[in-house]
Amino acid sequence: MIMRLSLRAKINLYVSLSIIGITVLSSSAFFLKYRGELDTNITARLTIGAHLAKECIDMGLVSHLRDEGFRDSEPNLKTLGKLKAIEKNFGYSSIYLCVRENGKTVFAFDSGDYQAADDLSFLSSYDEAPPQLGEAFTSGQMTSAEYTDRWGPTRSVFVPVKDADGNITGIIGANFSMSDVHTVLRKAYILLAAVILAGILLSLLVIWLL
Repeated sequence: MIMRLSLRAKINLYVSLSIIGITVLSSSAFFLKYRGELDTNITARLTIGAHLAKECIDMGLVSHLRDEGFRDSEPNLKTLGKLKAIEKNFGYSSIYLCVRENGKTVFAFDSGDYQAADDLSFLSSYDEAPPQLGEAFTSGQMTSAEYTDRWGPTRSVFVPVKDADGNITGIIGANFSMSDVHTVLRKAYILLAAVILAGILLSLLVIWLL
């Protein structure tokens, strides 16, 4: 037996579905816009700092990296201090310059080494580097990546450094910890679910009142 809805029931059903639909669509659109703006802001901040680091680093120092005593020399410490200032001002987790030696990617300057007594990255091989860093070396174009390593979830940009002849001499890497961002997004997901639930409850209330 087919159950026929009365006109009032049809109106109630239409109103409730409309409320739910509008709530879901508007909330989802707002969340996607918020997520997009957040991603754009982080990438823009990383890019600005990376290009600023390019101007701060004297690439002529790269040829002296393996000179005796260079690690504790004034030029090295001054460069690390500049990178540390960029890291703090832009809220990065780290910023560094990588170069290629014997087919390997090694750290030349790393803000994490500034005033650090041990666990230095200086001249260590970046074996965990994401593929996008290698792509920046190969293409000569800025790349970006989001990944998780031993330091946690990270968003990075990789900006090539070129000499006067256009040869790639290094890559500036700027890292942003995504841990806090993920926490904010989890709260946003919860808020989105709460708004949708509120819309459903409101539609049920409208049905009950009509």
